[in-house]
Amino acid sequence: MTRNTDPYETITQQIIDDVTSKELHWKAWWSAENLLRHELCPRHYDNVPFTGKNAIALFSRAIEKHFRSPYWLSFRQVVAFRGTVSAAAQPSVVLCETAQEQAYRSQAATMRHKADRDIDLYKVFNADQIEGLPLHFYGEEAYSDVEDERRMDDLDLFFGRTGAITKVETKPSYSPFHDTVYMPPFSCFDTPAKYYATLAHELIHWTGNHSRLNRTLYNPVENLQGYAKEELIAELGSSFLAIELGLECRPLEHHAAYIQSWLKDLNNNPAFIQSASEAAEKAVRYICTLRKPSPYSPAYPPVSPTPPAPTARSVPKPPRPG
Repeated sequence: MTRNTDPYETITQQIIDDVTSKELHWKAWWSAENLLRHELCPRHYDNVPFTGKNAIALFSRAIEKHFRSPYWLSFRQVVAFRGTVSAAAQPSVVLCETAQEQAYRSQAATMRHKADRDIDLYKVFNADQIEGLPLHFYGEEAYSDVEDERRMDDLDLFFGRTGAITKVETKPSYSPFHDTVYMPPFSCFDTPAKYYATLAHELIHWTGNHSRLNRTLYNPVENLQGYAKEELIAELGSSFLAIELGLECRPLEHHAAYIQSWLKDLNNNPAFIQSASEAAEKAVRYICTLRKPSPYSPAYPPVSPTPPAPTARSVPKPPRPG
């Protein structure tokens, strides 16, 4: 692949200009609220959606276990509907994040004579783990269908060919110990570009493993400055990789804001951005060498310049009284 470093140099200089001229504010681009557009967003028995970390955690669990229903019930609610939890079913633990969830758990706690101070957590089961519920609790579509509806096949193929192990979690990260990239569910991002750009950031971290480019992955507790340098490399690498993939759909200021937040741990010295840029280019070159043709695809397919717009999904009807 023919490369031109001029765009990389331009991006690096623009980021340096941004971080040294104004105060920027970075905001995460994944949110459980983005799940609410899908009819399979995790829901209580009365159709009230889960929120925050609960929504992401239950959505992730549903994907992992291939559950088809969006409904999650506590054991007391299962009994109220005269259902039976499967013998091998393992519950999922959720936080009481809303007043209504607190009420659900308070009722269960009262039955077991527990105090309010013990009701910050409670357990729920997916409807697919329960027998004998009314039919409206059982979903007609798989969670994986929602996961795939806006995905871009060419980008999935690109990232898949790197060989990086990717698993679903509540927030994006890379674990050097497990050599695994963790990402929130695809539907937690309001556009496909934001998902793939975030995945690119974590993949740059992945290249630093001792079995690849052997960058030292610093512990933020033991060496905060080293950790900050690695974050600069990952964010710059994300913007560079986006150029290679034709994916740069988010404002460059978003990259700059994230970099500025870590630059504070490096005494606000923009020289670190320039040095991180060289390491980021090396990481991107490494990733691009992994983009090899397969027997089934002699040439790598072109990357779509514009991701498809998210499709609207209907809001489910509340369940009928049990």
